[in-house]
Amino acid sequence: MLLIRQLILITSFLFITTAIALANYQLNRPVFSGGGGHITGTQYQMRTVVIGQNMTPLQLSNDTYSTQANSYYILMLAPNNAPTFNGTDDYYVAENLTVNPAEFNGASIGEVLNQMSDACSDIDGNTELGLALTDVSNINGQWQYSINNGQTWSDIFAVSEDNALLLADDNQTRLRFKPDMDYMGGYPGDLTFKIWDQYRGNTGDANVNLQDDSWVYTVSKNSGILIGNIMAVPVAVPSMNIWGFFLFFGLLLFLV
Repeated sequence: MLLIRQLILITSFLFITTAIALANYQLNRPVFSGGGGHITGTQYQMRTVVIGQNMTPLQLSNDTYSTQANSYYILMLAPNNAPTFNGTDDYYVAENLTVNPAEFNGASIGEVLNQMSDACSDIDGNTELGLALTDVSNINGQWQYSINNGQTWSDIFAVSEDNALLLADDNQTRLRFKPDMDYMGGYPGDLTFKIWDQYRGNTGDANVNLQDDSWVYTVSKNSGILIGNIMAVPVAVPSMNIWGFFLFFGLLLFLV
């Protein structure tokens, strides 16, 4: 009788310790299995199935390899993608401009981008774009930008791929070409630009090195050309009435 009791006690002890060991093993050594997911903007939600979570002894069956599986969503941040630009034509700072250049308050960056809306895009969705200026030609005038809606203007001098100027599509940033006083038409100079997705940097930032690896996924690979579409200032010519006609010929007769 005593031997039977000892066997029962030993068997019970082994069963309990085995169950505890299995539970602890599943707690410390879970198995992860990824599932499907979806992307929204720059956020990616991945459905993840976690197998091998901790279980109480009562959850164990006769199969010592039985497991319990739970599933839920976790949030992951997807890397930013560079905007694309496939434009082939030159673009203008303003179309059909007929105002006096001295009164021209420039164009917003949004107005400039609207002209190339079919040529630039960003896979990340809901992305505010802008321009990264990489070259400038100030022939017959001076390119300028404003970040306070035209209250003050700054000249654009030397810009390049390793010394770029960022201009965002917002309600404060504007761009214009201010012609020389004796400008009477002809080529007004141009700007070379890349599309910028505003993922990093701020409008008005200068000395930006786009050749740095950290900017590869923030600006477009291809570049475009922006031209200042400025008309010559009209010159007023006085008209001659009948009295002016007689005065003109009278002066000629007097001189003869």
